[in-house]
Amino acid sequence: SLSIVGNAAFTGTFGAAQPIQSVSVSGTTTFGGGSIKTAEGQTYTGAAIVTGDQSVTSTASDGGIEFSSAVDSPNQSALSMSSSNRSRASPRGLDIATGNTGDRIASGH
Repeated sequence: SLSIVGNAAFTGTFGAAQPIQSVSVSGTTTFGGGSIKTAEGQTYTGAAIVTGDQSVTSTASDGGIEFSSAVDSPNQSALSMSSSNRSRASPRGLDIATGNTGDRIASGH
């Protein structure tokens, strides 16, 4: 498990060969491009800022991906989510398209 108390910045690939157990970030999360794959859930409590195309994946049937604050992409990068249990709150300024292979969130600017 990866539990960060405070802010986090992710760039690159995490958990591709073997998924990380879970990810939790209490502060602002900046996604700089890449992917995060977990066996269980992912929780992002603070604001999320997407500055590079990013994918987040949970492989467990009960592992959700949760954004509890605003999600923004000032440069129109995309955030793709794949999980059987997805939830988002306050995705201001974003368009969310749902498909069978996951969600893709792109800037509405």
